[in-house]
Amino acid sequence: MRNKEEVIISLNEFLKSSEKHCLVVGTNVQKKLFDVLRYLNSLEKHLKILIRISSMQDCEYILKFKAKTGAIKKISNLSIQVDSMQSKSQENTHKNFNCILVYPIGSLKGIEDKNIQDIINDRNSEKVFWISNHDNIDYSYLKDICDIKHVIEINNSDDIIHNRILSNNGNEIIDKKNNFDKLFVNDLSYYSIEEAIDEKYNLGGIYTSSMGQELTVGIFNEYIFGGHKATKRFCIKVLKEKEDEKFVLLVKPCK
Repeated sequence: MRNKEEVIISLNEFLKSSEKHCLVVGTNVQKKLFDVLRYLNSLEKHLKILIRISSMQDCEYILKFKAKTGAIKKISNLSIQVDSMQSKSQENTHKNFNCILVYPIGSLKGIEDKNIQDIINDRNSEKVFWISNHDNIDYSYLKDICDIKHVIEINNSDDIIHNRILSNNGNEIIDKKNNFDKLFVNDLSYYSIEEAIDEKYNLGGIYTSSMGQELTVGIFNEYIFGGHKATKRFCIKVLKEKEDEKFVLLVKPCK
């Protein structure tokens, strides 16, 4: 990687921060995953790691070793479990980890991807690294959902490769934030949320929902709202920052 010292400084800052999630981008493509693993191993601490990849069929290609979900592979200071973005494989892996590495995040389907909900709501981890392969995707939706402040850039040390990848990435940016609505509410009560959802999506007056409790700042989850005209599922993220003294909801109807 190029600018190795700067990368290590960025990684150190993230680990020392109170932030839980970071985004790892750059032209080092697949090697970024191994760069992060090498860094974690260099800390000389026994760490429990979950690596979530696109498919277990791609495991040997991505990780250079075979793995079964639920099995622990010991590599130096790291105890690694592997699962995939397919929910069935996630049943065999643990819930508690020191770090979770998700790669490649270009395989995520956007805000309604169940993997994001699983990592945020169902896994306990001190730090989560969302690692890209190529950067021709707008990951702002992921930054919003996970409250990401730290973006760590790991680039290829070869100028020719670095510049070629930069050129290819700039050809077309894929936007996975489309149909991602922003709603404003005065408070996070049942009434305010349901009123905003009903007004935007014309459910004909909401008489029931799966919210269960009032929403809290930073929460991200999927909810069902039943109206007299229609019943729909929505992914909802409550942003930490207000706009014009109002709470901001990022909402997307789920299929």
